[in-house]
Amino acid sequence: MEYIMGGNLWGNDVKKEGEYRLQQNIASNLRLFNNLKS
Repeated sequence: MEYIMGGNLWGNDVKKEGEYRLQQNIASNLRLFNNLKS
């Protein structure tokens, strides 16, 4: 997934931030799911 505006460095930062947020999101969803299951 490429970010068009702002050049490569900025794009890489946004990409890392996006991946980090995605991981946090998945982690909290898993916690919720586990809480519901038990």
